[in-house]
Amino acid sequence: KIFRHTIFARLGWWCRYFGLHRKLSKAITQLDKTEHLDAIICFLPHTFVAVMHAMPGMRERVIFSTHNSPKHDFGDNPKRYDQNRFDIYLRRRFLSSAKAIVILQEEFYDELGRYLPHPSKNLVTIPNALPNVWHKSPVNFQPRDKIILCVGRKAPQKNHLFLARC
Repeated sequence: KIFRHTIFARLGWWCRYFGLHRKLSKAITQLDKTEHLDAIICFLPHTFVAVMHAMPGMRERVIFSTHNSPKHDFGDNPKRYDQNRFDIYLRRRFLSSAKAIVILQEEFYDELGRYLPHPSKNLVTIPNALPNVWHKSPVNFQPRDKIILCVGRKAPQKNHLFLARC
């Protein structure tokens, strides 16, 4: 399904998101110069678009992690996220450029196939981690020398500390 967007949708999108893209681009570029980021993980559709749009030279390091049914994140549900047609177009367009797309359930694979030309190329299923898995896991996690930037909302249910420990 191809979305047609008008010049008004594009102008509305720029008015709403230009500041976010500029600030994010500056912050990520500065951090990359000092730390050399190995990956940038985006958890929300609008942060994914902002990073992909603002950082064209870093797209091969961007991982989009969608924790919702793809129809919610990519414009098929009018009650979720921005319904600006240009924003939906960019969300769908940038998917195939991401290094990887992480989904939580195998059932999302077919839904994402509607938006990707080659779904199996960069699609990874990682089940949602349980809050106490860190304490009960038989796996011995060792620190690594990779630096990963996580872009998303800071909330306890996101369990960013677990990501950092892995």
